[in-house]
Amino acid sequence: MARPVSINVADIASRANVSTASVSRVINNQSGVSEKLRSKIWAILEDDDRYSAHISERGVRIAVVMQMDQPHVNTFMSAMLAGAANYALQRNVDISTVFVQPEDKKKTDFLRLLRDRRCDGVILLVSSTLSAEELTQLSDARMAVMVLNGRCDHSNIGYLYTDPNEGMTSLLNHLSQLGHKNIAYLSGPQFCDFDNSRRSEVFMEHMAKTKNPLADKLLATHIPTRLAQEAGYLQAVEMLKRCPETTAMIANNDEMAYGAFLACHEAGVRVPEDISIAGFDDYANSQFTVPPLTTVRQHLNEIGYEAVQAIDAFVCGSLEHLPRRMFKPELVVRGSTVAARSLK
Repeated sequence: MARPVSINVADIASRANVSTASVSRVINNQSGVSEKLRSKIWAILEDDDRYSAHISERGVRIAVVMQMDQPHVNTFMSAMLAGAANYALQRNVDISTVFVQPEDKKKTDFLRLLRDRRCDGVILLVSSTLSAEELTQLSDARMAVMVLNGRCDHSNIGYLYTDPNEGMTSLLNHLSQLGHKNIAYLSGPQFCDFDNSRRSEVFMEHMAKTKNPLADKLLATHIPTRLAQEAGYLQAVEMLKRCPETTAMIANNDEMAYGAFLACHEAGVRVPEDISIAGFDDYANSQFTVPPLTTVRQHLNEIGYEAVQAIDAFVCGSLEHLPRRMFKPELVVRGSTVAARSLK
């Protein structure tokens, strides 16, 4: 059994000319110490070459921040949380969840909140949760930050996400090869959402390239709802009325595709005989729908797992830089997409 790593708090306090309470707060990543004084103590701790070993022994603490418009943890977030929990349960890592509503973001001092929870790092499940200024503040305060579901331009902040361009392109190519021309897109929230916005842009670029005269009708406007299934249902109902020439639908996520299934069933439109439906994310339930759902696998469990793994290694000193990686999506073809009805 390894000997506990001890830090001589009194010695550090004497060398920094501060109180032992201040050193203790820095060691335990608490608030109550100015960032200038914290940096001074940090420098001495690093020279002492024991701080990383101390953190490794006491366990890394990570906050997972979830921005939520509704009091509901959707399957997208749950999948990444499951991956994060998988790593945390195997290692000495403590996960703290922080739920944030968009209207409360400006009122929240995130750095102080993370200090009060004694966190060493933070994972943002939605890339737009914090502004560039807030991210800089966290980075300057030596907080390890990983952004998921989008890129981040700050060089000291890591990110992991799946390429939205390739994911949407693979679905459009798959449906086009099946003879579908009038492909509708049931969109997700666009505001400050890199992933959803890029999918809509790629969809419209495809429509322009194919010179489809129904292009404007085939892009459904997102309708905010508590459940993603309801959003997919409402958009599909409207699409079937507005553009009956539609032979295929792409939903922004699998849950929205489930809602589209119901809309088609109620309208007497058969899936896949009359209309093909595809989704995004490849949730566990999607292989058990009737018919099984064609979708794009986004490796959400792996992203959550690697985010916690990266912060753990970075904080403990075994990783020099946080990863900045874009995953390759995987097209999963199942029974919900077949050749366009006009070609059968």
